Amino acid sequence: MSDRAVAGRGAVFLLFASNGLAVSAWASRAPAIADGLHIGIGQMGALITGLPMGSIVAILLSSHIIHLLGGRVSARIAISGQAAGLVTIGLGSGLVGNYGLTFVGFILFGLANSLNGVVINVAAAEIDRGSTRTLMPLFHATFSAGAFVGAGVGSLVTLAGVPVPIHLAVAAAALL
Repeated sequence: MSDRAVAGRGAVFLLFASNGLAVSAWASRAPAIADGLHIGIGQMGALITGLPMGSIVAILLSSHIIHLLGGRVSARIAISGQAAGLVTIGLGSGLVGNYGLTFVGFILFGLANSLNGVVINVAAAEIDRGSTRTLMPLFHATFSAGAFVGAGVGSLVTLAGVPVPIHLAVAAAALL
């Protein structure tokens, strides 16, 4: 296997892990997000409908975006969007206390997260086809490992009393 192929495979593993980390960053803080907005479970459920709203748009547009911009540029845009979504969720729920801004953050995160998911799955499928063994389960396991780490970090920062905007901004910076 060429050095370029090894690097590409490593990059896709890293993208899967960072995607899991990004998802668990906001999810581990869901109770604090609700508290910051002074909302209950039902309103929190309505708030996170922004995720699939953004996701649907991304899924409909992702093949066009990837075709037009290529995988690398699309991944960079998606990761930047995920980071912006996390920061917006943090600002909306913790600093400003604005439900609408937080909702926009969830839409943005859902859109970027799904675009990233399509990009990395397309790349993973190409790598998988060129490999002598099936790697797709390992790629997806790496997402879970990233989510596990992100949930653990979320638990620790919650116990330490770190405010949601700071946690999500640091998570966004790590993602970038």
